[in-house]
Amino acid sequence: MAISVPDTLVAVGNGRLKSRIVNSNGTVTYKWHVVNPINNYGLAFYVGKYVRVPEMYKSEKGNLSTDYWVIDYNREKVHSYLKNEVYKTLKTFEHWFGPYPFYEDSFKMVEAPYPGMEHQSAIAYGNGFKLGRINAKYLSTWDLKTDRLVVHEVAHEWFGNSITTKDITDRWLQEGFAGYAEELFIESQYGKKAAKEFFEARTIGRIKNTEPIIRRYGIYEDAGGHMYLKGWTIAHMLRAIVDNDEQFRKMLRAVNREFYHKTVNSIEVERFIGKTLGKNLQPFFNQYLREKDIPTFEYSIRDNILRYRFSNCLSDFVMPIKTNLTSDKWLNPTKDWKELRITPTSNSSLSIDSDFYLNVKRVE
Repeated sequence: MAISVPDTLVAVGNGRLKSRIVNSNGTVTYKWHVVNPINNYGLAFYVGKYVRVPEMYKSEKGNLSTDYWVIDYNREKVHSYLKNEVYKTLKTFEHWFGPYPFYEDSFKMVEAPYPGMEHQSAIAYGNGFKLGRINAKYLSTWDLKTDRLVVHEVAHEWFGNSITTKDITDRWLQEGFAGYAEELFIESQYGKKAAKEFFEARTIGRIKNTEPIIRRYGIYEDAGGHMYLKGWTIAHMLRAIVDNDEQFRKMLRAVNREFYHKTVNSIEVERFIGKTLGKNLQPFFNQYLREKDIPTFEYSIRDNILRYRFSNCLSDFVMPIKTNLTSDKWLNPTKDWKELRITPTSNSSLSIDSDFYLNVKRVE
């Protein structure tokens, strides 16, 4: 990509800068080059009074050029703030997802006059060099502990840029896992309890189940904003179902190896996840991706006998869950009633662990 600008300005593009040519008419041509596949919406260029702050990140795959292109008066903010946020983020995601997918094209954060965007190897950053998220209507305590623009947009280098959906209706794969990546970052910095609080604050009561998050193919239709949070919730539930963090991490890394630099559809990734984990997860995915309603956990308690089942769900839907009345014992509800003797307790009100996105209904 060759970009000609007045010689008082700088042009930044995807990949690596190959040349800077001074022209005779008072302009300069910057030539940028990528060697990896790139999706069309990942292409971008920036023009401004930029300065380059070069850094190097040492990681699994070797030295990664991590350049920061900022307006000249923000140079010091790279050193005092932005560099550290990016390093922590890259370290977290390489641990969970595998090596950064575009080493050959470098990694760049480029200051922009809008909040942010996952332009491949040239991420737009406009969060004001501060924690939280610019223009957000609601920020929890944990939102204010991280630069969410850095975390979310960097996550898209794996889920969105390296793994790209063929049809926008499958976009939950990109936005759901990028949202879940924010939770993983909080966990890496502050622990699991903090990560769960962050997840609860961001998702509980905020998902609108007005339509399935996978809709119709071939007509550029997706489920809108709630697809972000529901997709994140699906990824979160998946980890709870696996109940083995190392196995879950290996699955995420396997997904990024299998679909490295590929365009995909949701069903092939779903099947790969199930095969990798050795579980039949298709009823789970079908319910939460292809149905607008979420299941209801129905229960009754009489003489210390807990009766329970799922309703308002697909006929083959199953999902192991935990409740406050069954301690560490997992329940495996289906659409048929089951029974379990529970320890007598003064608290006869049942609640589902927040790891599982369900409605709860007591019946007599």
